[in-house]
Amino acid sequence: INGVLKALVAALFFTDMLTIGTLFPLLVVVGAAGSMDQVAAKTIVGSLVEEKDLATAITLNAVIYTMAGFIGPALAGIMIAQFNVGAGFLFAGALSWLFVLALSRVPPIAADNPPDEVRPSCVDDFSARLRYSFNDPLLKLLLALHLASASLGRPIIEFMPALASSLFQ
Repeated sequence: INGVLKALVAALFFTDMLTIGTLFPLLVVVGAAGSMDQVAAKTIVGSLVEEKDLATAITLNAVIYTMAGFIGPALAGIMIAQFNVGAGFLFAGALSWLFVLALSRVPPIAADNPPDEVRPSCVDDFSARLRYSFNDPLLKLLLALHLASASLGRPIIEFMPALASSLFQ
């Protein structure tokens, strides 16, 4: 979803239709999608590594996520300075699609299953974990709080370059 939204923002920019009025609804959708992305990134790690490597994988995932929060805006700034806001969003959208493609090709680890049992795909495993999260009252509350936080805070930070560029030209 984020790849599509980033491409949409780029299209709005290139057609001179990017305004606060068109950007605000996208902020809400990006925030909601971002909260789901973060949940997916955190829950899918368990299906990609063996249990003995889980602590290391979770730590590495957190390090990569933190580095992305620093490196991503720096790369976006370079793209905006060298080209324009639209190019930055096109590049970000392409990276989102590349990640989804790469993730779809990763086979799940079958260490927990007996040899005759077929392990579900990463997508099926993630869907089952997400359904569990929605059915557990405490996890549902945490997901709702995370969704509210991501919907209201993170998009403003991420779309600030687009707003600044369009307002100060």
